[in-house]
Amino acid sequence: DDILPYREQPYTHLPLLDFLSAQGVTDFESVTLSSVDGGFVTIQRDQLTQGSLLMPYEDGIRFADEGLHVSTWIKGVRRIAVVGRM
Repeated sequence: DDILPYREQPYTHLPLLDFLSAQGVTDFESVTLSSVDGGFVTIQRDQLTQGSLLMPYEDGIRFADEGLHVSTWIKGVRRIAVVGRM
């Protein structure tokens, strides 16, 4: 609820890049999203756009991006790990 406080409203979403920026993360190499069921996906920074969205999903959050293959979409996001630049 802290990430998506208005989840009951239609079309509620938050661009992943905006979420990361609000956390002070602006320069990074990749992001790994892991789900409650143990699944994970790693996405390179240059693949993320304003269409890379965090959205409400049942009791949690899902990630989707129409510009990426559906295999990168993940439901029940539990953790977001960021690999910074060296």
